[in-house]
Amino acid sequence: MNYISEAHSGGVPLYQLKITLKWSKPPIWRRVIVRADMTLDRLHNVIQIVMGWTNSHLHQFIAGSGFVRTFYGKPDPEFADLGSEKLNEKRYTVADLAPASKRKFIYEYDFGDGWQHDVVSNIRFVSRARMPARRRIAAASAVTTTCSKSWPIPSIPSTPT
Repeated sequence: MNYISEAHSGGVPLYQLKITLKWSKPPIWRRVIVRADMTLDRLHNVIQIVMGWTNSHLHQFIAGSGFVRTFYGKPDPEFADLGSEKLNEKRYTVADLAPASKRKFIYEYDFGDGWQHDVVSNIRFVSRARMPARRRIAAASAVTTTCSKSWPIPSIPSTPT
């Protein structure tokens, strides 16, 4: 999956996201560059790959804070009448959750263990041509990642503290 190639970017802005696993000591994080128009279901796949998860649990994205939060994921009609509507992740993009730099949202994976990740949009590039040369070279790969020194994910405790 090449999300940021010259042929396919078509002038779509690119976002550099920093994904940090909450409650990990030392911090476990990854940095990725993705298209602004990437749908959240595809961002879920990117996060699964870069964080080393196995895509074997439910997930959701959470935008907002306090009492004003919006949940995005795979809608489940069974739970629609419980009052917490989940918006379809296939209909929303990275730009919808992080329309400006320094905006933060949460990616939650495995509701039983509650692995929460802070996702922050650090930099927004108008096009690959405006990226610094070092990032343009790195962006030639499918998904550009930078990571913390902590590896692998499975070595951390199974429940956050």
